[in-house]
Amino acid sequence: MSELGVDLFKVNAATAPSIVNVSTLCFLYAPAFHHGMGVVAPLRKQLGVPTIFNILGPLLNPMPITARILGVYTKKLGKVYCEAAVKLDQVFVNDSNSGVDSVADTMVVCGDVGLDEISPIGKTKVWRYNKKTNKIDEFEIQPSDFGLAEHELDLVRSGSAKENAIVLKNILNGNVDLDSGDALVDYILINTSALAVVAGVAKDWKHGVELAKQSIKSGAAWKALQQFIAAINENT
Repeated sequence: MSELGVDLFKVNAATAPSIVNVSTLCFLYAPAFHHGMGVVAPLRKQLGVPTIFNILGPLLNPMPITARILGVYTKKLGKVYCEAAVKLDQVFVNDSNSGVDSVADTMVVCGDVGLDEISPIGKTKVWRYNKKTNKIDEFEIQPSDFGLAEHELDLVRSGSAKENAIVLKNILNGNVDLDSGDALVDYILINTSALAVVAGVAKDWKHGVELAKQSIKSGAAWKALQQFIAAINENT
């Protein structure tokens, strides 16, 4: 995000409420909200392996939300992680000062390749909180469910911050054919689609892909990013 001109430390407890009022996008940088995360960040980077903070961080969202997708790096954590997220929401719902009035629609994912996102290849295990039954539904999804081809994990690995920024700009500015079967594009479409489904915006996985494509082709996605950057500069 810094390569896109975003100073994430300017998005903090004091400025975030104003930013979300004028921007449809808001990225919350954990060290800016949870100072303990900032203290341990260098050590986590030095260790280079998952720690308890990888698990704890996503549960500590400081803003009220209505839907979310969380990722875990091992299936052993899937169900209990989903349960923990829901129970934490329930605690906040019972606290009249929290600003949370309902449990968020929650989905936890773990790709077969040990990925804490929806995998571009093979199956992804899903644990989804069912508000009607108050239970966790478990199932699997794969790229074909989204109407997309599979891609090797090496094709979607993250590059440097500068490289990632260039890729994102090219995609959001319409410089990449969204129907070409490009590995990175499909990877983005799959994970964006899932969030649209959980949020209740898309009726199914394939519909979510179409909505994601429309957002990019119409320029709405790029506009949202620019709006976020402008909101930071105007409200900090």
